[in-house]
Order: sequence, then C-alpha cells, then structure tokens
Amino acid sequence: LPAPVRSFLSLSQEERTIGPYRLKRQLGRGGFAPVWLAEEVYGDTTLRLAAVKLFSLDPRPRAGRPAAAQAIVDEARRLCQVEHPNIVRFYALTIDEARGLVGLAMEYIAGEALSDRLRDRGPLPVVDALELGAAVASALSAVHAAGLVHRDISPANILVAASPTLGGPGAYKLIDFGIAAALPQGSSPESRPNAAWARELLLGGDLPETLGGTALSALPEAIQLGPEEAADLAGPLTRVGGKLGYVDPVCWRELRPATMASDLYGLGALLFACLTGRIPAAGTGALRGEVLDGRARAPRLVELVPGAPAELDRLVDALLDPDPAKRPRSAELVAIELERLRGLSRARPIALPPEDEGPFRGLERFEQAHRDIFFGRRVEIAATLEALRSHGLVALVGPSGSGKSSLARAGVLPAIAEGALGGPRRWDTAV
Repeated sequence: LPAPVRSFLSLSQEERTIGPYRLKRQLGRGGFAPVWLAEEVYGDTTLRLAAVKLFSLDPRPRAGRPAAAQAIVDEARRLCQVEHPNIVRFYALTIDEARGLVGLAMEYIAGEALSDRLRDRGPLPVVDALELGAAVASALSAVHAAGLVHRDISPANILVAASPTLGGPGAYKLIDFGIAAALPQGSSPESRPNAAWARELLLGGDLPETLGGTALSALPEAIQLGPEEAADLAGPLTRVGGKLGYVDPVCWRELRPATMASDLYGLGALLFACLTGRIPAAGTGALRGEVLDGRARAPRLVELVPGAPAELDRLVDALLDPDPAKRPRSAELVAIELERLRGLSRARPIALPPEDEGPFRGLERFEQAHRDIFFGRRVEIAATLEALRSHGLVALVGPSGSGKSSLARAGVLPAIAEGALGGPRRWDTAV
C-alpha cells in the first residue's frame, strides 16, 4: 500500500477517521486502494454504515495529465450520476490533504462476493446465470451511458445481497469501478510499482493458487509478451485493469486501456466462469496463453456444458470474440437478449385457458391469465423490463390496436411478478 494509506490504517480506531467516516474493519482490497467498513458519524450520532475506498493523494500533475485528486473527482462525478438497482450507490468523496488521502464512500452491501459463492457452491444453473448476466449487462448499460468503463468485470466485483431490504438473496450489485486505474503513475521507486506488483494487480485475489494445472507463479511464462512489454510490466500493464481471464485480449496483447467492448468481454468471461467453473482461457484444462492474448478463441460453452441453450452459447461466444469490433454493439442489447432467454428458460407449469374459451383471442386483448398463450413478443417484453430496470418508469406508446395493453398485461406484469426486475420477489400490480 502507498505510505499515506499505510500510515493512516496504523492509527487507532478512534483516530482512523476521514471526514465523517470512522473506519471499523477492512472489507476488501482492489489494487492499491483498500475498502473498509465505516460508520458515518456526526457528533455522537451514527447515521449509517458505509464502505470507504482509500486512495493515496498525489497532487503533482504530469505530462499534461491532471493531478490524482482531480482525476478521482472527475470519475467520481460521473459515477455519482449512475443510478441503477444493480450498481452500488456512491455517497460522498472526502479529501484529506493533510494526510494525503482520498476516501470514496459507497453504500455497504451485506452479502457475499460472487467469487466466494462460486468457490463454495460451484457453477450456477443456467437460469441463475441468465438472471446474473441480465443484471450485470443492465448495470453496464447504465455505466456506459454515463461515459464510464468499469474495467474489472469479474466474480470478485459482484456482490450477492443477503438482506431482504436490499433485494433479498440473488440481488446482484456491481462494485469497484477501478478508479485507481485512472491514477497517474510516477517514475519514483515508491510510486512506480515493480513487475510483481503489476502482476498481482492483474491477477487479483479471487483465483485459487492453481487453476487448470498451471500455478499462478508460472503465469509470466504462460502469457506470451514481447520483450519490450515484459520489461515494462510496471508501466502500461498497470493501467489495463481487470483480473486474469477476464481482461480483454487486446489489452493483454497491445497493452491498451480498457474500453466498453472490454467490459463486454469481461461479461462473457463472467458468464462462462459462472456456468463452467473455469475462466475461458482454462476451459479445456491447462491455462492457455494464446486465449488470454487473443491468438486463439476461447472454447465454446457447449463443449463444457452440453445442456446449455444454443442461443446462450452463441451469445457468450460473440462476447468472447478476440476482435472487439465483432462483439455485440452494446451492453443494452446484451441485457435484452439475456432477459429474453431468461424468460424462455423459466420452468413452470403452463396454464391453458378453459376449452370453451380456447387459445385464440381474436380481437380481444390478452390479460394476465393468458400469459402462457401470449407469444411472439419476447424481445419487446425484455426491452421493456430493461427500460424499467434502468429508468423506473416506462410509457408504452403506439397506434390503437398495436398490442400495447396485451404486452403490458400478459407480458410485462407477469414477468415482474416473478421477480424479473430483481429486488423484492413480490410486487403489487394494478390494472
């Protein structure tokens, strides 16, 4: 950790305060920015719990780049504009110039990291993976709309909320937006980390010591980098961001910064790992450097999960395409497709209407009771659910007789009642 952060964390609990936040215990560590559970305190009153991410403050601009403080403020400003049920909320940014620290306060989610759940319980069923994927893709759509790139889509950065007030089990929250990746790196020994530190930033802490028969200590040999790139591991690689197996191959190969297409690759790797228990580069057994850097495609999902739906297999394969230009155009389109597949995958008895009524409505509209004979609108249902999830309010507008009422009553409302929006599993509807 940077010296200002180390010095601050060595203080007693009563002294360990930044702004109104009193740090209690460490929750996690991302790169060189640890996250602590904190109480927001005013006087003798504790208002709420928060998660505070600590950064070291470097006030010196370099090479035309803004000082670290301004870079963090700029990104935090954009993050605070992202309101989405599957994204952790950001509360405040506190700068302590005397100590050389910046604290980013966020909502505290009681739950567990998806990486822990996968480690303890194994791969997810297809239905659960589709719910997770739709939630994360929807969150990424909001992130990208704000002009941001997450940079670090992986199981370690997705929380599964445990409290019913926060959505109940299965409510997913995207965390850790990699603000540290925007920090300028200096050339001094203290501010310019060594190659081992850079590899640790890329590998992350959510992988087992061995994966697919390849020890993590052997990874520099497993990943083919040119001599110039290998000699400069402490430079450009530290700005790539992400964790092993989830990083865009272009970022590995050409040391480019992450883009929105990189987030989509991370989403594909996330779905692959949730369904198979392996990152794509280790899908066939041993870890393959040629998959990490894009010289070879990842194995198909159906090779490891034979029962996976063909449409899901094609979508994951497209997300993992080594060429960013060939991946889906946007996270929103991916969210809609995953929600459509999720709607198709729900296993429950089909309710047919009485024989005297029959399955054909003619010119009559479809009601909630007719949901199982209302077909051909999966894309429209999924798009409406995605708009609701992102914006909260949706108006269905169109010519008379175009099917607005049927779409709402037989398509959207039943899906919401089944928990398609995440969060509470019981919703009241009014017609």
